[in-house]
Amino acid sequence: MAEHTGKSVRRKKDTVNLDTLGLEMGNKPPQALDVEEAVLGALLIEPNCIDEAMDELVPSCFYSEKHKMVFEAMRALRAESVALDLLSVSQKLKSQGNLEAVGGTMFLAQLSQKIGAAAHIEYYIRILKQKFIQRELRRGRKYDGIIMDPPSYGRGPSGEIWKMETSFYPFLQEVVKLLSDDPLFVIINSYTTGLAPSAVGYAADVVFGTKYGGHTEVGELGLPVKSSGKMLPCGSTGRWTPEE
Repeated sequence: MAEHTGKSVRRKKDTVNLDTLGLEMGNKPPQALDVEEAVLGALLIEPNCIDEAMDELVPSCFYSEKHKMVFEAMRALRAESVALDLLSVSQKLKSQGNLEAVGGTMFLAQLSQKIGAAAHIEYYIRILKQKFIQRELRRGRKYDGIIMDPPSYGRGPSGEIWKMETSFYPFLQEVVKLLSDDPLFVIINSYTTGLAPSAVGYAADVVFGTKYGGHTEVGELGLPVKSSGKMLPCGSTGRWTPEE
C-alpha cells in the first residue's frame, strides 16, 4: 500500500496567471509597489530615464498615494525645466505640503538607492501600465478613445523580456477591454521597425474590428535625413475608428 504523505498535488490546469492574480482572487487591487519605487529611484539618479518615463506615465499609473505625490512633484519640476535630484524634489514636495506625507527626505534617499533600476526602465514602465489597465478593468472604467505609445523593448531584472513584435497582439487584447460601448478611436504609435504598418493594421482590425467593426488606417513613421532628402523608417502608426 502506498504511503500517504498528506501533501497536496497541484495539477497543471490549476496553474496561476500571476498577471491577473489580483483580479481573480478579488483581493487588493493589482499593484507593483517595488516597481513604482524602482521607477521613481531611476528618475532621481539617471537623467536619461526622465523623458521616457514622463512621456509614458501619468500619476494614476502609480497605486501608492505617496508615490503619486512624488511623481507629481517630479512632473512639476520638469515642466519648470528644473533638474530632478533629492534636493529639488524634496523642496517641491515641501512647497506642495506633501513632504512629510511621503515620508520625508529619508524616503527619497531610500528611493535613490535603487541602483540598477535605470537599466530596466522600459520594462518597469510596461509593468506599471499593465497594472493600471488591470485596476481600471476592476473599477469598471471605460474610455471612448485611447492613444498608445508602447515601448519597443524592455528587460526585467530577472531576465523577463518585453518585445513589441511578440507582445503587441496580446497587449491589444487587454486594451480593447477598456473601450466603451460606443468608442471613437484608438491611436497606436510604434517605434519598432520590426512591426510593419500592415501588421499594426491587421492586429487592430482583428481585435477592435471584430467587436466594433470599423477600419484601421496605417502609415509609416520616419525621420527626415537632410543629406539625402529621404525619410529613414523608424516605426508604424495606426488609427482605428468605427464605421460611421
